[in-house]
Amino acid sequence: MNGAHDGIAWLPESYSDEGFTVLFCAGETAEGLLRKLGADGAAVRALSREQAEAVDVFNRYQDESDLESADLDREELQADGFLVDGGEVARVGEIAGWAYAIESFGAALTGREIVERASVGTRLVGFRRSGNAASWVTYAVDGRVVSSYDPLHPDQGSDGFVVEGLAEAADPTGRVLEELEAWGLGVPRSSDFEDLPAVRIRT
Repeated sequence: MNGAHDGIAWLPESYSDEGFTVLFCAGETAEGLLRKLGADGAAVRALSREQAEAVDVFNRYQDESDLESADLDREELQADGFLVDGGEVARVGEIAGWAYAIESFGAALTGREIVERASVGTRLVGFRRSGNAASWVTYAVDGRVVSSYDPLHPDQGSDGFVVEGLAEAADPTGRVLEELEAWGLGVPRSSDFEDLPAVRIRT
């Protein structure tokens, strides 16, 4: 089955404890998005979600058992630049004409500099859901942020990315996710356990 059919409405539940940020670029490849995120060949490695989260946790608390439990080698990660202060690990894929990047915990992917750079020559949509259930949506076109707002307050910054019925919706975040799925955006559920190319996003 085409993973785009999985949509993105499943993400808030799957990442309910840690939160997540997902970014989509139209007409882009995974390799192209990795380059836009600042990666080079030496800085990319295949990681599962569990492994990516283990790297993030290690960088916060410096407990080597976090790496060992995810079958990761500290020296290899160090050589590839993954064990540094700041930033998050983002994993990248492509589906149905869009490249996507997803990170647990943080919001490095929707930092303004990254959004502007990654959207050059294309359209970009970013969605953030924090561990305390706060949400944020970002829309950029050709290097310019057009919309950036909390779905609970669509009157503040939603010009250019208008979601019909958002102001009246009982679940504004759910309504935004429905709209994004109507665009054909999706992240395969298999991404929860399959390895994807990963890069460390500097903040």
